[in-house]
Amino acid sequence: MYDHHQKKDSRDPRVVKTNVKLRRALVQFLQYHTLKDLSVQKITAMAGVTRGTFYLHYSDKEDFVKQIQLGFLHHFFKQVVVYVDSLEALQAYPAFNVSLAFAFISEHATTFDVFLNREKTLTFNDQFHTCLVSYFEEYVRKSYDVSIPESSLPEKPVFDFYAGAFISLVANWLKDNMRYSSDYMAHIFESLLCADNHDVSKVQQFFTFDKNGLTHVY
Repeated sequence: MYDHHQKKDSRDPRVVKTNVKLRRALVQFLQYHTLKDLSVQKITAMAGVTRGTFYLHYSDKEDFVKQIQLGFLHHFFKQVVVYVDSLEALQAYPAFNVSLAFAFISEHATTFDVFLNREKTLTFNDQFHTCLVSYFEEYVRKSYDVSIPESSLPEKPVFDFYAGAFISLVANWLKDNMRYSSDYMAHIFESLLCADNHDVSKVQQFFTFDKNGLTHVY
């Protein structure tokens, strides 16, 4: 389960500044090297921070890489998830703003591209997925009418599908050098969620669920 809350000291402006320096250095390093080539000495020199400062916040290289990814994701979700008050819900529930998400990703494209596409030994994809699913599950818990039986609520494969679809769309958009604008990508994702959209419904016919199979035509 993703923890929406971070340690108190992570909000200290000095700590934030140091982490930004280290994150930028990590991204820059991974643009040209692999994670196995990374060392504390190299990353601190690139970031312009002392090794003493580094070890105040991270126990080793592995802890640093993990915390940098989680910290960046935390910052991302803080910018794109809003909590909605509704008379129909007992408490405010999270809503994921896709337009803000694509705008943020566009602004931090290099970081997302490196973390998602270039360094395959990173766990960023899995962490991204876990975070998104966690918010999705919270949305269901808080927004659905309590009278609805649990058996009627969406199950985890549904969360996994939508989270995976969004992340895959982002990753391939970045691989394609963002040839489409962030606004257009948000529109595309919105269209994919609308089952009554003509173009989408036509594409959906590609998938078949006939257990007896189809007649092959060549």
